Amino acid sequence: VEFNILDDGAIGDGVTDNTRAIRQTFRRAADYRSPCRILVPAGDFLTGSLQIPSNVTLYLALHAVLRASDNASLYSCVPSSTTDTGPCDFP
Repeated sequence: VEFNILDDGAIGDGVTDNTRAIRQTFRRAADYRSPCRILVPAGDFLTGSLQIPSNVTLYLALHAVLRASDNASLYSCVPSSTTDTGPCDFP
C-alpha cells in the first residue's frame, strides 16, 4: 500500500509549509498497521520535523525534495543534556 502526501494536501512549490499535511500522511500510514510506503512525488516540499513510523518506507520520487523549513516552531524540542542552552538544544 502506498500513501501519497498530495492526498493530504501537500503542495510541492518550495514555499508552502507542508508539515501538517505530511504528518497527516504519516499518521494514516501508521494506522494502516502493515508495512507500507509514503510517496513524496516530484516537487519541492517545505517541512518541519518528521518522525517516520515503524513499518513505513519513505520513498522520494525522481525530482522530489523534502526541504527543511527555517521556521523553528515547526520542530520538536530536542531535550538539552546541559543547562547552558535552556530546555532544548534545538530549536
